[in-house]
Amino acid sequence: MALKIKLKPKEKIVINGAVVSAGDQGSILFFLNKARILMEKDVMTEEDVVSPEARVYFILQLIYIDPDDQPRYAQQLPPVVEEVLQRHPDKKEEMEQILAIAAQGDLFKAMRLAKKAFNLAHGPSTDE
Repeated sequence: MALKIKLKPKEKIVINGAVVSAGDQGSILFFLNKARILMEKDVMTEEDVVSPEARVYFILQLIYIDPDDQPRYAQQLPPVVEEVLQRHPDKKEEMEQILAIAAQGDLFKAMRLAKKAFNLAHGPSTDE
């Protein structure tokens, strides 16, 4: 079954690292195979990163949309995770779960869990 995404006029989406924008009328996209998709509302910009917790999400996002540079981004993660755990020792189990899911390759789910764990404004919906 195809994934159907409806874009509002001028709305942007990241597809396999490419930023795509809908025209003046909006658009409906059908994905017939697997793709790394991130809606504009879920994108965190570097300016949005105001805490170590947000930095964890941001690094996971970079790995998700740019898997070719995964090693470079992944090496940035351990010191940020350590900082988060110093600030929130009670989140150790959740952080371990986020990292384990990311290590299994489900970065979108890891991002969603990070958003929920740290109550971040940006990120994939936690309603699913």
